[in-house]
Amino acid sequence: NVDGTENVGGTIKYTVTLTLRISDTEETRKFYVMNCGKENLILGLPWLREVNPVVNWQEGTLTFPDR
Repeated sequence: NVDGTENVGGTIKYTVTLTLRISDTEETRKFYVMNCGKENLILGLPWLREVNPVVNWQEGTLTFPDR
């Protein structure tokens, strides 16, 4: 897991298709379903590169200026 704990859920076997809404933009994406510790969602590097958000590390926020 991202937090360093053992993944007790085992191998990832399932996906779910969800509509993600950011500002006024909606897009449908496939997400892997897993027990990832205390985190609710892990954003992948390919997606982050695609949407190219502005990261505020001090506040822990992402801003999407082109959306």
